[in-house]
Amino acid sequence: MKKILASVLTLAIAAGSAVIGVSAQASPMGDVSLDGQVSIKDATTIQKACASLIELSGNQRKRADIDQNNKVNISDATALQRSLVGQFEMPDLPPDPLSDDNVENSGNLAMADFSVRLLQSRRESDSNVLVSPLSVMSALGMTQNGARGRTLSQMEQTLGISRDTLNRYCKSYGNNVNNTDRNDDKLDIANSIWYNGNYQNMSLNQDFRNAVTDYYKASVNQLPFDNAATQKINGWVNDNTDGMIPKIIDEVDPFALMYLVNALAFDGKWSEPFDPEYQVHSGTFTNADKTTSYVNYMTCEEFSYLSDGKATGFIKQFTDHNYAFAALVPNEGTSLDTYVKSLTGSKVRSVLENKKSEKTDIYLPKFKIEYGVELSETLKSMGMVNAFDPATADFSNMINSSPVRPYINRVIHKTAIDVNETGTKAAAATIVEMKDGATPEEPHKVKLDRPFLYMLINTKTNTPFFIGTVDTFNK
Repeated sequence: MKKILASVLTLAIAAGSAVIGVSAQASPMGDVSLDGQVSIKDATTIQKACASLIELSGNQRKRADIDQNNKVNISDATALQRSLVGQFEMPDLPPDPLSDDNVENSGNLAMADFSVRLLQSRRESDSNVLVSPLSVMSALGMTQNGARGRTLSQMEQTLGISRDTLNRYCKSYGNNVNNTDRNDDKLDIANSIWYNGNYQNMSLNQDFRNAVTDYYKASVNQLPFDNAATQKINGWVNDNTDGMIPKIIDEVDPFALMYLVNALAFDGKWSEPFDPEYQVHSGTFTNADKTTSYVNYMTCEEFSYLSDGKATGFIKQFTDHNYAFAALVPNEGTSLDTYVKSLTGSKVRSVLENKKSEKTDIYLPKFKIEYGVELSETLKSMGMVNAFDPATADFSNMINSSPVRPYINRVIHKTAIDVNETGTKAAAATIVEMKDGATPEEPHKVKLDRPFLYMLINTKTNTPFFIGTVDTFNK
């Protein structure tokens, strides 16, 4: 560390308090601290990264690679300091190297991986888990547009994707959903931000406002945080989840700074509905604790068989074939816990991509599940630590003209699903509270009569936008 600091000591002294002032909107090459200006502080940040004292986020690395050799090293700190004293002309920030296709691929990989890690984390505490990685990533994606430094890098690592790429992915995902010609199936995505009008000196950073409105189409609302605010936020969630989630929060904290909210609503009709008279039969389900419950099974013949050697399953399409229901039941002798722990995002995508067009008799139980969880500890365990710590959280790109130091107090996630003869309805809401294949002779048979994993998937990308498990039916 001493050698690194010594190598640029002379220039550091010469640069002194030199600053290249820029607008925050420009966010130029050299602005490694992401504070809207290039100064000696940025050179120091590069030096600390070179000494492995800190880790740079994707956005920071892009602005720190001044000589554009795809590495961040001490020569970049030297070049930055030379620019501060007029001895070097700072290059323009290079454009995002990712094409639209690469953004989609990166986003799909991150979504699949995050969905599995989130499910695995929640199953350590709960059974019958149902989470929406799309909803959580959307809410946190909006939030990280206000983050900087270590807070941002941890959020990027937890989500498995850089902020810039996630922004573009969420915008593209929303546009594709909204532009899809559809008959009976729908997936609606909505985002909103609500900030406390009781803080008279608080205003949103313009870059933050631009990002959430452009990439996430978020409505931005300022209002006093009182009982009326609780009703408005819950009303917005109710409206944007088709009434499946009537309430996301019990009451608004009058001292909270902001709520960032995502809502999803899915309504899919089976391409071939089940006949309730001939294709619905009662049977038993073996629960995780080896007790049994009586359920109604919907049965039919499909030609979409799944197998990865450890589990078998099927895919059943909704009307427009843009979305589908997929399920996997572990082989006899393998518990659902063991199977879920063995999964990765790439494994999930692989089994979905390698479906076989083989005759499969399916037995799908009718079920309804409502699930709710506060995700703070889960996200911390996944690596997102600083964002929840008032002392270390850096969301200084979120709010202007305020003495407060924003941090995430809670991340509340609620989901609901209803699988029946006509189709599947599902909804999710996430609120971030900021505070100070051939046919064989014999068909395959997949009967979901013991704990199983299920997903609602985007068939174009083979990524789940809901993922859950059923361990137990009400006895």
